[in-house]
Amino acid sequence: MPAEFTESRLLVVEGPADEMLFQYLIRHLRLAGIQIHNIGGVTNLEQELLSLTQTPGFHDEVKSLGIVRDADDDSESAFDSVRVALEQCGLPAPAEPLEASGNDPSVTVLIVPHGESSGALDDVCLASVADDPVMQCVEDYIDCMLDAVDAQPNNLSKSRLQAFLSSRREPGMLLGAAARANYWNFDHPSFNPIKELLRML
Repeated sequence: MPAEFTESRLLVVEGPADEMLFQYLIRHLRLAGIQIHNIGGVTNLEQELLSLTQTPGFHDEVKSLGIVRDADDDSESAFDSVRVALEQCGLPAPAEPLEASGNDPSVTVLIVPHGESSGALDDVCLASVADDPVMQCVEDYIDCMLDAVDAQPNNLSKSRLQAFLSSRREPGMLLGAAARANYWNFDHPSFNPIKELLRML
């Protein structure tokens, strides 16, 4: 839990890598006044939201709350799970993603990639570098790997992500560190829904 609420706008994200990526995206957009809190995994969402609402200063200081969650295998189910968590904590639950609901705080939820049935923040980042020549090498590797293994990886997006990052000057980074190294194209349209959320806060 944050020791105190330093800003009136609070953004809740899934983990530390997401937190770092959003820090650099917010800096890229020259936005100010947004505090980020990572919940250490999506399964902690309801408990973390409840703890936030019980932290001194939440109801006085936080005027706008944004929540970003991966779609994972089912974007509708992911959105419904966030709505349930919000309702259980007595917070406004938007009817649709990227739709603000309530006051003090108003709440906005984004499931990423926005408008897709499944996926994660990894896919947003990969889409932002789709025109990089290395991505053809990545797809060739994925095709070769799938032909060679008996059981494919549980998350092909992460496999693509790490294959792409292995081509950079500093390979092996996680999502957020790659943002710090300017490996993602924050000006790509794939980031537009995230930018919209940040500007709605």
